[in-house]
Parts: sequence; C-alpha cells; structure tokens
Amino acid sequence: MEPVTLIADDITLRPAKDADFPALAAAMADRDIFRWTLVPANFGEIKWDDYLQTVRKQWRNDGVYRWFVVDTQSDELLGMVGFLVQRHETLEIVYWTTAAARGRGVTERACRVAIGWAFDAADARRVSWDAIIGNHFSRLLALKLGFTMTGKSRSALDQRGERVDLWTGELLPGELRDSPPPGYPVMRARALAFMEEQPVLSTSLPELTLRPMAERDLDGIVEACQDAEAIRWTTIPQPYFREHAEGFLDIVRRGWVEGVNAVWVLADGDDAYCGTIDLRLGENLRVAEVGYATAAWARGKGYMTAALKALTAYGFDVLGCERITWKAYVGNDASRRVAEKAGFTVEGVLRAEQSHRGEPRDCWLASRLRTDHLEEQK
Repeated sequence: MEPVTLIADDITLRPAKDADFPALAAAMADRDIFRWTLVPANFGEIKWDDYLQTVRKQWRNDGVYRWFVVDTQSDELLGMVGFLVQRHETLEIVYWTTAAARGRGVTERACRVAIGWAFDAADARRVSWDAIIGNHFSRLLALKLGFTMTGKSRSALDQRGERVDLWTGELLPGELRDSPPPGYPVMRARALAFMEEQPVLSTSLPELTLRPMAERDLDGIVEACQDAEAIRWTTIPQPYFREHAEGFLDIVRRGWVEGVNAVWVLADGDDAYCGTIDLRLGENLRVAEVGYATAAWARGKGYMTAALKALTAYGFDVLGCERITWKAYVGNDASRRVAEKAGFTVEGVLRAEQSHRGEPRDCWLASRLRTDHLEEQK
C-alpha cells in the first residue's frame, strides 16, 4: 500500500519527510515518550535517510502504517499515530503526543481519523490496543474512543532489554464512541493521580504523615504482624516472615501503578513505621473500600483516626469517590471506634460475609459519603 495523507480540519496525518528529523528527535527525548514507548536510547544518533527508507518500505510491504500528526497550517509536529498489522485482519494502533500538544485533544482526533481509515480503507475487522501497565493516559484515551479493556498480557514486550506487562483492549467496527463513557471525569481524575508518584499526605496531627511504603518499613511490618490482635482481626499469614512483607511491598507498588489499590504507611515524627492504611478501588467508580491496621506500639495516640480522615478526604477530593466503605469482623471494637470517630456511619451486619482462617465471619459495614465530607468542610 502506498502512503496516504489524511486531513481533519486543523490537523493533518501525513507520512514522514526529510525536514522532520529535528522535531522528531526532540520528541523522542521527551521523558514521558521515552518512558512509555520503545524508542531506543540512542535515537538521536540514527541515520535519518535510513529511517525514512525503512518507514516508506514498511508502508508498502510490511504492514506498518505511521503518520506524523502535524498542524495543518504550520506543519508543526504534534504527535504520531499508526498501525501494526496483526493476524486475522487486526490492526494494532499506536500513538504518542508531543509535550506541547498534550491536553488539546490532538491525539484523540488523530486516532478517530486513523481508525476510520482502518475500517473503511484498510479492511480491518478489529483494531487492538495495548499500553505498558501504568500508562493511564493512553488507557484513558482508549476508553474514551470506545475500546473494551480485555485484560493484561504478562511480560509481553521487550522495552530496551526489560520485559514489561501490557494492558490490552480491542475495538470492533461500529464501536467508536461519539462521547466519553459514563464516569469519564472520575477516570480522568484517577489517571492524573496515578500517572504521578504517590504523594505524601499530611494529617491533623503534626507528627503523623502518610507516605509510600518502602524497604525500610519491612522489619516494622514483620514485627507488627506478630501481634496477637493483628492475627485475631486480620487475614495476615501465620506464621509471618520477612518474605511475606517483601511480597506485600511488591503488591502495594503494583497496586499504585495499576491504579487499583492505594496504600500508605503511617509514619511518626521519626519516620518510624506505625501501621498501614489503604483505599481499594474497583470497577464501580463511585465506591471504594478502606482498610487499616495499627502497629501495637502506635495504638492509643489517635494516629489511625487522623490517618483515616486524611485518606478519605483524598479519596473524595482527588480520586472522585462518592462512597467509601469500611468493614471489620463483628467484635473488632477498636477498628469500629476509629471508623466512627472519622465520621463513618455504621449501616449494619453482613452475615458470614468473609472467611477468617477457614471460618465464616459476620462483618460490620459502615460508610462515609462525599456529601458527608462536603458538609463537614462548610
């Protein structure tokens, strides 16, 4: 197939040309493009003539279609969109945006034009999408376009010598969306949050902060998990060894990258480990669930109440939650007191709702609503 040019009002999708190299080299040096694509570390050293020949050959013979997205009037480089031909009449879409063009809807419009071409002119029966797990902005755009998320592909791609996991999705003819999906503002808010490093949260107690978990916390976690009350009211493994804490740290870090579980450590004025608190996010964008555990040496200081207030505020103000729930086994009075002091309303008992070391247990259920939070701020 010969290269084609596509025009959509103020943007043009065109093949690469001789004068593009400086702008492309500058784009490839961008931190975010380098982080989420396969651009080689030595891109600035490539021979441009060889690159152009390769791109043109791919268009004609190899089923790799790449357009530079440029401003129709100025020809300024704004990004790239393209397709890789896969099996079974599938085209895999790829895209990136220059730093100067982000936030302007450029890539969305370019993708819409390109996808229309794929179905109408390239006879595609399916457009696939993938992104390195953690690239929430790419995933957000795919959802806005109408892609159905199909799961994860483990160790699916080699990125400069390191195997990485991918999110995957697909789009069939007729599924390109005209408007954002339900819950899109919350999706966008969470993409903005989880694309950044996990923040440190302040609390109402000057000596207490919530910070990301780190290797230096592992000994404290192991020690805390020997406590009889922790064993009684949680499902931590028993006996609990350092490898359990190391596995927990890995789960915590992956949870933030994937945007499904946000875990903080309670740290005192000496930055010592005092407990953990987390917000679990599911498919229901309105609702999240909180969980927490205080180390024995940090109890009775009001730490967890302050931490729970700070975390729920973050859930409402930053992550867009409408309802945050709390559960604990019936009889865990200390956990219930914390929840009630933090403004949660106990709603009742869930019979045999969870299993504790093989035995069914009833759970208390409580919640705090965004409206409760807003009313308290007045």
